[in-house]
Amino acid sequence: MDPFRFNIIHTNPKIYVGYSVGQVLTDREVRALKTKGPGMYRVAPGLYLVVDRNLNERWTGRLQADGRRHDYGFGSFPKVSLKQAKEKVEDFRRALRDGRDPLIQVVSTIKIPTFREAAIMVWEERKPSWKDGKHIDQWINTLEHYVFPTIGNFRVDQVSHQLITNLLAEIWLNIPETARRTSQRIKTVMDWCAARQYALPISMDVVRAGLPKVKQQTKHFKSMPWQDVPNFIPQLFEDKKLAKLALAFTILTAARSGEVRNMTWGEIDLEGRLWRVDGSRMKMGRDHAVPLSGAAMSILERLAVRDGLAFPNSKGKPFSDMTLTMLMRRMLGKDAPTVHGFRSSFTDWTAEETDTPREVVDASLAHRTGNKVDVAYRRTDFMKKRRQLMEDWAKFLMV
Repeated sequence: MDPFRFNIIHTNPKIYVGYSVGQVLTDREVRALKTKGPGMYRVAPGLYLVVDRNLNERWTGRLQADGRRHDYGFGSFPKVSLKQAKEKVEDFRRALRDGRDPLIQVVSTIKIPTFREAAIMVWEERKPSWKDGKHIDQWINTLEHYVFPTIGNFRVDQVSHQLITNLLAEIWLNIPETARRTSQRIKTVMDWCAARQYALPISMDVVRAGLPKVKQQTKHFKSMPWQDVPNFIPQLFEDKKLAKLALAFTILTAARSGEVRNMTWGEIDLEGRLWRVDGSRMKMGRDHAVPLSGAAMSILERLAVRDGLAFPNSKGKPFSDMTLTMLMRRMLGKDAPTVHGFRSSFTDWTAEETDTPREVVDASLAHRTGNKVDVAYRRTDFMKKRRQLMEDWAKFLMV
């Protein structure tokens, strides 16, 4: 007696779905289905064996997702065994449950990396384009600390909106700025994976929809009031310590700390009183020329060695950002303003004490302002006006 019951699912009475109540067919029972003739036989939840008119056998997966039926081919039997077909059904079912397209796993002929592996590849690829060594370390360290413990070992095609939302929820309110940067770096990795067809794109709008609202607060670099800078800068000339002279030069030129710390003598035109910075060292990626005031030139004249770095540390390397920060704290206490904040002091001074056009001030700070048309048609760098502005700034500081 046939141990299985069959239901007709097509008008053609030769096409059947076979099943055993409360039972999954064994390999031996599957092999016996061929003797029943052409048909479509259920052998396990979501798994069917199709026997065609020529008695060839192939596997079909029939799964439900989003209220729709999805049919997938899993290869021929017995080339694909019953065990392998069952595993494929479970893999596809998991993919559909996670909102992923399971066919990506089938058509891909390359190894899909884990999130950790993909992140490291992205980091290695992009490091050469990043100028700030501190940022290079922070980029991967953020993922190491907040992301890898949760999803680092997941294949990127398994990383879902839900997983990302859950891991960000733990830090979203407590350290919102870190959480924001973490989310940006996750998206960078997932976009890189999507471009290589390792995974489907991730929408951070969808992720943020599942997170609580954070009140946005603009955080400015702590700066010294411009009126107080002339009282501070003489302290930097009390001795010949290079760190103090580097800080004084930074203030006098309204430059970024990293630009000064990595400045070389090859960039300085002593005769033309000009400091030319290559675009590869600038935040905006554009070449920048800084007119040097008499006070800035006097600092360069104090330097005994005029080769390599202008302001090297005791090991001949550039000062670190923390060197100047700690110098400020030793001189002014733990609540000292930031070095970067002196650019704000300069900007405030120009607004309060001069009639300098904003375009000239922005050019002095190496900022790009205006719309695309303004940028495209502006050919001047306001050098003559900037030179006078830097002389006026130096005279104000060195009273």
